[in-house]
Amino acid sequence: MGQLVHTLRTAFTLVPWRLRPKLIGIALGSLLVALFDMLAVLLTLPMLELVSGTNPNDSELLRMISSWTGLNSPRSLLIAVLISVVILMTLKNVGTLMFRWWSLGVMANAQADAAEAMLKLYGRAAWERQRLRKRSDMLQTMNGYIGAAFGTTSDLIQLMVDVTAAAAVMGALLVVSPIATVVAAAFFGGTAWVLQATLKRAQIRLGERARRADVRAWNHLTPALEGFKEARIAGAGDRLAEDYAEARRVAAFSNRALGVLGELPRAILEILMIVGILVVAGVLFLTTEGDVAFAFLGVFAIGAMRIIPGLNRAVATLGRIRSNLPNVGALARTITDLRRDEQPELAAPDVHRFPPADIRVENVSYSFPDADTPVLRNVSAVLRRGETVALVGASGAGKTTFVELLMGLLRPQIGEVTAEGVPIHEHPQAWWRQLGLVAQDVYVLPRTIRENIAFGCPQDQMNDQRILEAISLAQLDDVLNGMEDGLDTVLGESGLRLSGGQRQRIGIARALYRKPQFLVLDEATSALDNETEFRITETIKSLRGSMTIVVVAHRLSTVKHADQILFFSEGEIADRGTMAELTQRNVEFANLVRLGQLN
Repeated sequence: MGQLVHTLRTAFTLVPWRLRPKLIGIALGSLLVALFDMLAVLLTLPMLELVSGTNPNDSELLRMISSWTGLNSPRSLLIAVLISVVILMTLKNVGTLMFRWWSLGVMANAQADAAEAMLKLYGRAAWERQRLRKRSDMLQTMNGYIGAAFGTTSDLIQLMVDVTAAAAVMGALLVVSPIATVVAAAFFGGTAWVLQATLKRAQIRLGERARRADVRAWNHLTPALEGFKEARIAGAGDRLAEDYAEARRVAAFSNRALGVLGELPRAILEILMIVGILVVAGVLFLTTEGDVAFAFLGVFAIGAMRIIPGLNRAVATLGRIRSNLPNVGALARTITDLRRDEQPELAAPDVHRFPPADIRVENVSYSFPDADTPVLRNVSAVLRRGETVALVGASGAGKTTFVELLMGLLRPQIGEVTAEGVPIHEHPQAWWRQLGLVAQDVYVLPRTIRENIAFGCPQDQMNDQRILEAISLAQLDDVLNGMEDGLDTVLGESGLRLSGGQRQRIGIARALYRKPQFLVLDEATSALDNETEFRITETIKSLRGSMTIVVVAHRLSTVKHADQILFFSEGEIADRGTMAELTQRNVEFANLVRLGQLN
């Protein structure tokens, strides 16, 4: 329980402060419901005494009720007690339903806010660590672990209610007959304790097995759906489906075993309830007079009917809590890991403004945490305002890492990247506001062309004129004209209605819509045919001077008109200059040019 409370405290750091008092209110309201149960049991004693023919003068409890109400006859007292019981039970049941409605709403809001906070934590994580996280693990966290944590919280509240209600009813019975109550508590409580202690290890083990199986299932489902073409060609689709089914089967069988273990205490306790009442009856008839014993036995029977279902739920709930411990623990570890990786400067809006300026890279070295050797070593460069700068070199030479440093996704361990003397990593959000990126693999939303190009912009702030300008610059006019719904055309999942080159041009239009001062094209023309590449190259040339453009490319035809080419080799800038200058003086670069001209 101590481990569970610790992990839940970590999980509830995701819940906004405005909701935390309401969660406490749920706990207090649950205790109030238990109090009503205790009162309902207490009122059954005078009712049963009156039904069994007990004279009001022979019962201290009936004399107290008579003095409160001013009623003396058994019939009038019975009617008063019955009316009181009906009113109390009505208030209790109506109040319980209203409380349940309210508490479920609070928990739903808390879970939604926690999921939002978790996604923001992922969004604020340092890129160097985020790139190592598996998508299947993140999906499992968002879709599984958060729900498990809040389900466990609801279970804890339910457990507290059931235990408190049972304790309250036992307290009421203790007033009726202390000896019989102690015997009943020892009998039922001891049985429940033995059952939950016996099932504890199995429930935790099965919960961990189900959690691991769910993770494996995500690992097989993701490549089957997202890598559909590769899986089809490689003939791996059936194998992935079989592995997915096996993982789901393991999870399902583990959950089946957990379900049976959860039902087992109920079956045992229902049988033992009859035995327990017989034991209590024996104690009552040995210690109390006949008529009174029958009334007391009726109260105990009613109390048992309230306690046993709650006790069943408590044992089953405890089983669910234990089976969910692995999920809650995984969520707590993920939160701790993300908090450690969080970039605090992303938590609040950044009001800094970077004016158009030269970008200076000064003596920068960088190593990834999971790498043994530096990716970049003592790299320096100046990207002058309005210039087009190309980054070329063999794969693994350091181009991508250099670009990620320029974009502020990575922070150099040695050296600085500055704009007008200000390190860009001190104000990443301000830097990203004037940055446009066209990645090698453009992510296309399953939404309209308008929403894809104005990516991240609120619906009511989208500017159709700017969208059309960006479409024209990205050479997408022919695509738009071929769509009968124009900007309202839905592109489908992953942009399946578009060719690879068209998706790339959607990415270019998206970047240009932002009207950036600094535009990065990371292999942005790799999927384009020669004619479209030529047209995009002409677009890049037309933008020269209006913004600083960085082009990463293996196809040198894309960068032949660049103002400056930085030639990377083994983590260093081996040379720099125009295409003509590098071709003339650098043998390795000249060889790349020669290979690029081969038919």
